[in-house]
Parts: sequence; C-alpha cells; structure tokens
Amino acid sequence: MFTGLIEEVGRLTARRALAQGVRLRITAPRLASGTTLGASVSVQGACQTVVALGQDWFEVDAVGATLAKSTLGNLGVGAGLNLERALRADQRLDGHLVAGHVQGVGTVKRFVPVGDAWLLEVELPRELRRYTLSEGSIALDGVSLTIAGVTPLGVTVSVIPHTRAETTLKDLKPASRVNIETDGAVRAAFAANEPSGLTWDDLNSWGYS
Repeated sequence: MFTGLIEEVGRLTARRALAQGVRLRITAPRLASGTTLGASVSVQGACQTVVALGQDWFEVDAVGATLAKSTLGNLGVGAGLNLERALRADQRLDGHLVAGHVQGVGTVKRFVPVGDAWLLEVELPRELRRYTLSEGSIALDGVSLTIAGVTPLGVTVSVIPHTRAETTLKDLKPASRVNIETDGAVRAAFAANEPSGLTWDDLNSWGYS
C-alpha cells in the first residue's frame, strides 16, 4: 500500500527482456539506499518487487497484468520514473491509499497553467470513468491527486507547482499516456451496491437455507 506522495524521481538506465516480461534497472540513490531485496516499490504507480539491488540502483521484473495495463513495458531507457516505497503502519497518511494496482492507461488532453497552478485533463478508459467524482482522489503515474472536475471522457485535476516540479508530471504534454488507479473507496462503494448475481437457488445448492 502507498500514499501517492513521490519520494524520488528515478531514471530507467537499463531494460532486459525476460521470457514473460521485462527487467527494469532504475537508478535512484535515495530510494535504493533505503530499500531491501523483496521490498515493494511503486514505479509509475505500479507496485513492483525489488529483485536486485546496488548502491544507487535497484531492479524490478514487470510481467503479466502490469505490462498489459500500464506504460512500463513501453518506457525507453532514460525515462523518468515516479518512485515510492510501501507505506509503514506507523507513518502518517498524507495522500490517499494507493494500492499500486494500475487499472489502465489514460491519455493527456491538455496540461496548461491556470493562475498559480496547472490544469491537467486526462481521458480515461471507458470502464474507469464511473469511479470518478469531483473532489475525489485519483492516482496518475503514482501521484495522488484530487479530481477538480469530471468531464464526459475523463477528469481534470489541479497540479500545484511543487507536485509538478518534483514528479514526472512536468514532462506531460498532449497525447502523453499515464497510468491510472481510481480511488479504492469509490470502487468498494460501487461493489457494495451492485447486484451480486447470486440467487437463492445458488445459496441453497451450497447448503445455505
């Protein structure tokens, strides 16, 4: 579990194909010095496991659903990466709870300065739009953000200068692709209020009466 508050922007320095995925080497001196083998790290919003570790770098293996639902498989050497170590139980939660389970990829429509902040508009995959609401939370490339408005095709968020400067959001432009994780609390509320599809016959067949 993560907070969506980025600890360091690392750099993808090598990538190697695996039988069913890709191994990524990420240079990040601050994070590498504070993590261990087997630890969970959010990489552009995707929860990954540290499989190799050096003085100023670490490696993760991106496979399966991560490659299918995120941008990790398409990143080139030299790309900047938002990084965050897993949340400890004794830490303050300053962002929002982010699972690190990327649900899909959105597309930047515009990213423009508005007053002292920047307005970022992202088109979301159709199946994720239902989980957005004004003043709710969303993680874009692992960054915890508050939804400023809901559009017919996605959302807008207001990005303060500090967040823009200290994350890879500063590199976004129209047509950029971003990893999306909607708010788990909103998804849970939907799940609790949707018909389960179970019938009394199902329950009876399982021994309930």
